[in-house]
Amino acid sequence: MYEFIDEMLNWDGYLHPPVNGRQFLYYSSVIESNVDIVQTIAANAGYRAKKALQIDDRKETFSDVHRVFMIKNPLVSNSTVFKEVIHFDNPVDYYCLTVPSGMFFIRYNGKVSVTGNCHFLNEIKSTRTQKYLELVGPTCLNSQNILTMSGTPIKAMATEIVPTLRALDPMFVGKAEEIFLNVFGKSTLRALDIISHRLGFMSYRVDKADVVPLDITRWTIQVPLKNGNEYTLDTVRMKMRDYVRERMEYYRKNEALYHDYYFAGIALYEKWLFTSGSNTEKAQYQTYQDYIKTIRKGFDAKMMKVESVYCNAFEKNNILPHLEGDFKKNFKKAKSVYKYVELTILGEALGLVLAKIREQCNIDIALGIENAVMSNNATNEKHIVSISDLINDATKKTIFFTNFVGVVSALEERLKSLGFKPLVVYGDTNKDLPKITKEFAENPDANPLIATFQSLSTAVPLTMANRVVMLNNPWRPHDYVQAESRAAR
Repeated sequence: MYEFIDEMLNWDGYLHPPVNGRQFLYYSSVIESNVDIVQTIAANAGYRAKKALQIDDRKETFSDVHRVFMIKNPLVSNSTVFKEVIHFDNPVDYYCLTVPSGMFFIRYNGKVSVTGNCHFLNEIKSTRTQKYLELVGPTCLNSQNILTMSGTPIKAMATEIVPTLRALDPMFVGKAEEIFLNVFGKSTLRALDIISHRLGFMSYRVDKADVVPLDITRWTIQVPLKNGNEYTLDTVRMKMRDYVRERMEYYRKNEALYHDYYFAGIALYEKWLFTSGSNTEKAQYQTYQDYIKTIRKGFDAKMMKVESVYCNAFEKNNILPHLEGDFKKNFKKAKSVYKYVELTILGEALGLVLAKIREQCNIDIALGIENAVMSNNATNEKHIVSISDLINDATKKTIFFTNFVGVVSALEERLKSLGFKPLVVYGDTNKDLPKITKEFAENPDANPLIATFQSLSTAVPLTMANRVVMLNNPWRPHDYVQAESRAAR
């Protein structure tokens, strides 16, 4: 393919001098099919190839010229692509395809299409999403029609729909995106109404039950906790209260130290600002000081959202970049304490006390599945089960889901002690997900699979299992449905 492109430059091609380190070249022909062939070869060779038409109306005898512009671009590379041709006896029987990258590149009837599971494009800041937006945008393919497809529902509706809206509408940036996200913060129903009006006439939904009808039997397991009194509301409230009192006393005794940390950072920033800063930066700093004074008079999270957001952003983007070493570290610790110590303590209590209690409670539940009562949700049929029964009594394999990494680790050790060979999927093991799922499918001794909802609830078929155990209800109902669907396919 590379030899063909090199040879092509000797007849109807042109090699443009490099610009910013990139090599530009193009091929011209009055025969469109020739340009189509060159575009296909260039795309397979790893070039970004864009087709264009130059209208030549100087004389009736002059023909319009078709061109394909090519750039050797790191955006597109086939150096690690393994090509495989599979012949289907009856293509109608296959409605869902999967490839390791999750993306398909198709050229059919003169049209280029990039498709795949679009839930991979739900984070606007990710490199994958940015490259996708560049690909379909005006500087590359300039796509006139974009079809987004996914079998995975949007969960964090406000942020996950942004890449789709931006791909469909180049004007959906800056203020438009900010206003849209703010509407979600105030009224989810109103924001959904906006999406319905914006996308309603362009969307088409196929319910899973219409394609793959499945009969799922659901059970509820009641786990007796010997230490259940440790997790009552009264006990949790008492622990939170004790922690808050302890931290209030700590910050009272160390108030002067934290104030010194804060003002040491401010002094260094002011030194830079008043010698090198612009008038705009000085005006922004004055606004910051005014907002800080307002917040310290008595912080109200609802009434002072603008002030709080501004101060946090100014500290991150303006002050901290001018601090180094201990000054930077100490300012990070002190800025919230100086602005609103009560809110800081509340955040600490939620993160360090309540979160730990919640995780430990879920660990105790997972390890306490012994002589537990399992009831059929439809018939109320009951059985006494243990954690081993949930694995051994399944006709295929078993998957455990949880929100807590601590539960994954604790249950893994427990099951190893019982003679099982569990596999685990959570943040630290995500890089090995293909290897783990392959072993789960091919190794008959690898059972069960223990995973967090965040790591495995979407995109991975696990039909080698037919029992899915939710060790807790996930924060979002969609996560439950998606986790269940790993095996129910």
